[in-house]
Order: sequence, then C-alpha cells, then structure tokens
Amino acid sequence: MEQKHWYAIYTLPRWEKKIVSALERKGYEVYCPLQRTLKQWKDRKKWVEEPLIKGYIFVAVTEATKWELLKATAGIINYVHWLGKPAIVREDDILQLRLFLNEYEQVAVEQVSFEKEEEVRIQSGLFMDQVAIIEDIKGKYAILKIPTLGVYLKATLPFSLLQATSKKK
Repeated sequence: MEQKHWYAIYTLPRWEKKIVSALERKGYEVYCPLQRTLKQWKDRKKWVEEPLIKGYIFVAVTEATKWELLKATAGIINYVHWLGKPAIVREDDILQLRLFLNEYEQVAVEQVSFEKEEEVRIQSGLFMDQVAIIEDIKGKYAILKIPTLGVYLKATLPFSLLQATSKKK
C-alpha cells in the first residue's frame, strides 16, 4: 500500500467547508482547521465555525491519487507548490495544529513581519534550525546572512520558512 502524504490545497474563497464535505463523501482524508467565532448581524448574534486559514484545506493522499481529486472536485484551485512541486505538509504539523486547536478556543492567524537586522531561525532545508540575520527584505523574501564555518553565507528565502527568534540584533 502506497504511503499517504498531507498536502495543502488552495480553494475558492469561502468554499473550504463545501470542499471538505465533498472530499469526505469521496473517501478522502481531509482536514480544515476551524475556529468558533461570534458573528454579529443587525438582528442577531450567532456562533459559527470558520476556517482558521482562509482559502486552504489539507488532504492526505497517495502519489497515485493526488491529481484525480483536483479534477473531480469543484472549488479547488490547486496544490500549494514549493520548488515547482506540490508541497508536502509534515504529519507532525497537522497533529500539532489539531492539538493546538483542541486546547485553545480563541485563535487568530496573523501575518508575521520581519525587520532588517532581526535574527530568525530557518525552518526547513539545508540550513534547518540555523539562526540567520536578515540583511534586506524584498517583498515576501528575506536576504539572510547565515554564519557558518567562520564566514557569512547569503541566501534569499521566503518568510514562510523563517521563524522569529526572541532576540533582535
């Protein structure tokens, strides 16, 4: 039996729960992190479950079946790609997200902002867990100085691979 991997999928706006239902009916293992929020209308208030990460869902599929669900399900735009391929999400990350949402009710997703000269930790790749210094910022990318072997290497990485450390340079 082929191993399943978790993938992140882009969806049409406000289609996350519809796509999850459709994929579950087809037998796929799907996860859409939800949060309970109080919505206010003119005449009433109501608690509703909304996707925590708007426009995204996660699906566990085998390599052989990963493309058929895109064609067979309305509302799916595409997989989230990394280096030209659909990005695999670690099973541990999905588990941690589930545990986190079970423990905390009021959760928000916020965009991380970085500044020049800030120390960051690289989250994946060759320099995973290495601390680097942001030399410059270009859009959603940071140009980093990575100290190694007594010299600085320079690399340009997307913010998504960086985690702020508590210390600023």
